[in-house]
Amino acid sequence: GSAVGAVVNGGVQTVANGGNTLNTVVSSGGFQRVSAGGIATETILTNGGNQNVSVGGNALKTEINSGGKQTVYSGGVATSSYIMDSGSLNVSGGFVSAASVFMNGRLNAFSGNIDGTLLNQGGRQFIYSGATASNTLAGNEGREYILSGGQANKTVLNSGALQSVSSGGIASGTTINDGGVQIVYGGGVATGSLVQNGGLLRVDDQGQALDVYISKGGNIITSTGATVTGTNAHGSFSISGNTATNMLLENGGLLAVLAGNTAKDTVVNADGRLRVEDGGILSGTTVINNGGIIAASNIQNDGQFILNFDNDALFVANLKGQGGLYKNNTGTITMTGEITLADGVNINEGGLIIDSANFNTDLKTAKNSIVYLLEGSNVTGAVANSGHLLLNNNTLITGNIDNKGEISLGNTKFLSSKITGDVKNSGHMILNPTSQSAGNTLTVSNYIGTVGSTISMGGVLKGDDTLTDKLIVEGNTSGESMIIYTNEGGEGAKTLEGINLITVKGKSDATFSFYNRVVAGKYDYSLQKGNESGTELNGWYLTSNLTNDVPVKKIRPESGSYTNNMELANTLFSISSQDRISEGQNSSMWMRIVGGHGKQKMADGQNDTTTNRYVQQIGGDIYTLETNNLGDFSIGLMGGYANAKGKTQNKLSGYSARNAIHGYSLGGYGSWYQNGKNSQGAYIDSWLQYNWFNASVKGGDLSYEAYNIKGLTASIEGGYNMKIKEWSRNDGHITSLWLQPHIQTIWMGVNPDTHIETNGTKINGVGKNNSQIKLGAKAYWDFKQNKNDKLIKEIKPYIETNWIHNTNQYGTSMNGDSSFTSGIQDVGEAKIGITGNITDTLSINTSISHQIGGNNNRDTEGNVSIKLNF
Repeated sequence: GSAVGAVVNGGVQTVANGGNTLNTVVSSGGFQRVSAGGIATETILTNGGNQNVSVGGNALKTEINSGGKQTVYSGGVATSSYIMDSGSLNVSGGFVSAASVFMNGRLNAFSGNIDGTLLNQGGRQFIYSGATASNTLAGNEGREYILSGGQANKTVLNSGALQSVSSGGIASGTTINDGGVQIVYGGGVATGSLVQNGGLLRVDDQGQALDVYISKGGNIITSTGATVTGTNAHGSFSISGNTATNMLLENGGLLAVLAGNTAKDTVVNADGRLRVEDGGILSGTTVINNGGIIAASNIQNDGQFILNFDNDALFVANLKGQGGLYKNNTGTITMTGEITLADGVNINEGGLIIDSANFNTDLKTAKNSIVYLLEGSNVTGAVANSGHLLLNNNTLITGNIDNKGEISLGNTKFLSSKITGDVKNSGHMILNPTSQSAGNTLTVSNYIGTVGSTISMGGVLKGDDTLTDKLIVEGNTSGESMIIYTNEGGEGAKTLEGINLITVKGKSDATFSFYNRVVAGKYDYSLQKGNESGTELNGWYLTSNLTNDVPVKKIRPESGSYTNNMELANTLFSISSQDRISEGQNSSMWMRIVGGHGKQKMADGQNDTTTNRYVQQIGGDIYTLETNNLGDFSIGLMGGYANAKGKTQNKLSGYSARNAIHGYSLGGYGSWYQNGKNSQGAYIDSWLQYNWFNASVKGGDLSYEAYNIKGLTASIEGGYNMKIKEWSRNDGHITSLWLQPHIQTIWMGVNPDTHIETNGTKINGVGKNNSQIKLGAKAYWDFKQNKNDKLIKEIKPYIETNWIHNTNQYGTSMNGDSSFTSGIQDVGEAKIGITGNITDTLSINTSISHQIGGNNNRDTEGNVSIKLNF
């Protein structure tokens, strides 16, 4: 018969042969028994309700709620059961198909077969001995447990799902998708597992996972105590006989290498982990890529151990074995342990920091690499350096060094580092890594220099007591190297014995020379073997003397260049009334062009300066006044542009320096002539100018130095025009002879700014506020043409001589030590020229002058002036 909607509360409903039920509710200890030929459909089991399906019975779509239980015995069939809220389905030899297990529901397969179970939301499926589950789909906290003797086939694990294979359990063909996990415990067996991107296979010690396929992004956690075979993105891999081969670890994957076990050809990618227990061995090629982790205290590496990071990382393990360490990519690795490797440490790219570590191995660095030895670190092997090797305080290298790159001391002062092996230098050694690190010491056993090699050093240059970097050679030197020496703010001073840079305790056969020019204050320094007195002949010394035999202090040629710029700035725009053709005429405009060449000597007897200059000035009267009794007055404005270039040569050191100056002037002038146009009588002329210049000095092998010069100049000039004799002709031509004694005083207040050179030398001008007095006389013929002559109205050829006296000597102070010009205090000048009044409105003056001073100083100048009268 049939029953619909029956409620079994503590009683028993039997569904026998030919019986059918629909929507029966069983609770409170009640039973629904489905026997042979009976069919129960959509039964609801709740709160202690039970359904037993025996041989030949069939249950469809049973809903098993909290406290409910469905049991399927041998020969019974349950299809599409729905288990939730702690309900349970027990399979004892029966067959269950398409069950759904949710919300802590439980399916227990004690024996029999299960097919197509859906596990979700905490649903659990237990497969006991003698039971088989096939085609299970698990996700969202679904769990499948395969116990001893149980078997699961073709389970699919989605995100949040777990399959557990206990000892004696078997899982075959499991698919592990993103977020799914398969765990194979010791004694458990998984075959044919497929680990997709984001999936995880964990195989514990004594567990087996055979014929595994790990897709890219899939991961495995296991140890060398497991047995694993399969294929990954790198090909076949295996773990057997306590050896893991060709493992790829990423996305949370982990391989534990147990004591006495081996990992061969392992790759660890981002979020992969390689854990090496004490006694674990790495062989073949082990690669740790970006984001990969290796965890260990002691590692035996018998192969190539490659760290391939582009970020910074810390490596704290001790590393030993017959293999080598290879650092690739741009990141920096900090190592703190003890490294003892037969094939050494090879830094191919990026950085290595050796932090209080002991490297009992060879070290090799490539061109684009850098190795830092922090304080207290030791390297006992040989070093082949093609990159950058940085040594901090109290570091020790006991092997030989072949340096083709750069060896540098650290950035702090007073560092001391030691190399007890030989140093062959084919690259660069830097003892002064900063501009304020003087006082470092590098000690080596033997030193061999090659052509083109350099040693960079620095010091606060003074005299013999200079604080300087030093190279100490305990043994012998040979070959050749150049010294790059930097003054670190020293003011310079005379040396006596010299400044010891290189100490050689054995044979001193190497040749050292300066790569660059070394200056401090006004001194040039040179490098020589042995001290000045000859009591020590093996070392190399820095000295401001010329040679061992001639104790002459070398003065920098730049002193002459700075001095020349100051003198030029004060004299370029100096002008006399004659240069303006100022002769009591009507209002006028005028222009003057000057070119000159000079030779000047410094008082040091070493530096000679030659100069070429160009000046252009223009001006005009803005007010004139002619009186009958008081003479004629005029006031005007003027401005100018000038440039000059010079070269100073030191004839002892051979060094030279070049100077340049260009700038402008603005000012005004005023004149008074006693008798105006007649010229006879006294005159007074004065002017005041403001001058400003851009100046520069460039010494050989030194930096370009630019600075400013500015200030006022002023002049007062007076004289008397006397007619000596006059001749007249009947045709109206008049010739006269004139004499003009005159005196001019020019105050020169153009001064340079205080300038600090790149090398630290403080530059100041010396000889400020010089007064230049010019005393002399001019004689000239005055040829006045007939008024009817149209070509030239008047011609005045002249000769002039002057005595020029300067109250101050121009000079330069370098760090308070001054150098001066020589021979300009008293100078004689001779000038010849001609002035022509071409028309009533146009006048031209041209002249050439030559000056001779003391110490063979010379100067020649050409002048052309043009004036327009109104």
